[in-house]
Amino acid sequence: MALSTTTDNPLQISYMEGRTSVLSSTVLSPHIVECTDVFDQYEIGRIFSDAERFDWAEATINEKVVYLKNARSGTRKGLVPDHKNEWLYSKLSIVINTLNSICVQQDWTGFLETIQFARYDVGDHYDIHFDGFKETGRKLSMSVQLSAPEDYEGGLLKIGLPNNPVTITTEQGSVACFPSWMPHTVEPVTGGTRYSLVAWGHGPAVR
Repeated sequence: MALSTTTDNPLQISYMEGRTSVLSSTVLSPHIVECTDVFDQYEIGRIFSDAERFDWAEATINEKVVYLKNARSGTRKGLVPDHKNEWLYSKLSIVINTLNSICVQQDWTGFLETIQFARYDVGDHYDIHFDGFKETGRKLSMSVQLSAPEDYEGGLLKIGLPNNPVTITTEQGSVACFPSWMPHTVEPVTGGTRYSLVAWGHGPAVR
């Protein structure tokens, strides 16, 4: 496993008020990259406010009707794209495209699924799984940390095989990006509530 290194590639983010920040991304492995302070407090508040428009649903696996409690528990909302959250889809497109060019390097064309607003209460978890395979449409997975680390315990996002996973930062406003075919897990939350966004970049199958 490669040591964490700060890349030489700056990630410039434009905020809602017209401010811009140049951030450094961190390469955690040959296919995993994260970046801190991507979303500020104003934007995080706006995401929570916008999510109130949508209904909660039980978290499922591969959109199956049967709810497999033993493998995954939690709730989520699909943030259906419209003029109110167009800024969020646009910003995540910029972020995922930049992080992908730095490290992940998957051929992707855009978002074909709604961004998921996820909630993990005490006991909620997601066992090790894949978001997609090399021959399917999902190419890139992105996780946005919405909660402050002091607001919950447990609930760590870990990417890779169980014997040597990469633990993703819990810093609020951070983003992690990795190929959808990489195994990953969300450990059980043991206190408080963990909120995150999950998005998937789609593209042609790997040949």
